[in-house]
Amino acid sequence: MKNNSGWVCVCAVLLLAGCGDSPPEEAAPAPVVPRPVPPTEAQKEATRLTANMVAGVKNDESPAAVQVKFDLLSRPKTGELLVVRLVFIPQEAAAALSATFAAADGLTIPGSQPPAEFTQVEAGAAYSYDLKVVPDKNGVHYLSAVVQLQGEGEPRIQTFSVPVVVGPPPP
Repeated sequence: MKNNSGWVCVCAVLLLAGCGDSPPEEAAPAPVVPRPVPPTEAQKEATRLTANMVAGVKNDESPAAVQVKFDLLSRPKTGELLVVRLVFIPQEAAAALSATFAAADGLTIPGSQPPAEFTQVEAGAAYSYDLKVVPDKNGVHYLSAVVQLQGEGEPRIQTFSVPVVVGPPPP
């Protein structure tokens, strides 16, 4: 009888070499990277309009439904009328956006100025309002803007602070 042990060993090695190999893996699909959405004309206009403005300070940590930016149209002086230009930029479309204002000690809102009110607001668009105030004394004073965005469901209400520095900077 011939010795087939050599062939048996070769066959065993070949069989074992084939074991444990997994079938070739299919390449995983490439992750889908969302393309940036180009800004609308209204968003481009909002960016242009607010390029030199300062952001109002949101008084809570919830996600902002609206951005508030402002600019003082002249240097604040005690006893002289000052126009504060406020721009509201809603982060979502809504049926209405409104803002009411309050002045802290050191500022007065003269007369009965109407609240800022806008209807059918577009996400990312800029809505401008000029608020008139009179500084009563030098120092750092604050305006408060209570902004309400009315969409579907409950209104989203947020408060923003707008600092006004009157006279020389404090020491």
